[in-house]
Amino acid sequence: MKRAGKSIGLAAAAVGVALFAASPASAMGMWEKVSTNSTWKCGATKQHTAVPGVGFQACMVFGTLNESDEAKSVLVVTNNSSKAISLEGSITQTWNGQTIDCQASVLQPGFTRGCYNHQVQIKCGRNTAYGDLRVNGVWNRTASKHHDWNPDPIWCP
Repeated sequence: MKRAGKSIGLAAAAVGVALFAASPASAMGMWEKVSTNSTWKCGATKQHTAVPGVGFQACMVFGTLNESDEAKSVLVVTNNSSKAISLEGSITQTWNGQTIDCQASVLQPGFTRGCYNHQVQIKCGRNTAYGDLRVNGVWNRTASKHHDWNPDPIWCP
């Protein structure tokens, strides 16, 4: 009976450790497919210094309407080189100061992926997204277009 109780206790501890260890990974952004439309406002595509043919940009994605008061930021990466690249990054939105780390991954040639931050209400004034991308160990930074949001003087002091 002592042995069974000890085994159950060890099993429960192992499950607890596994759940605790998995939780930080769930907070990281995953690289997902990208499908843009008129609600996306992106900065210019910047060529990464580590690998010719790897472009990246930071974007702000607004709600269903272009002038929606909610937005999220996205770090978009396109691999037009002839080799797979290792990448990781982060995307920061100035309107709430939130940064999402983008999980380390491999991007095959010919593919585009984006790491998405959370959609939240934007603030009156200038809003920008900043993307940091590490390709094969080298970090570069880019920014979205600035978005000055002032829907009505009543809303914004």
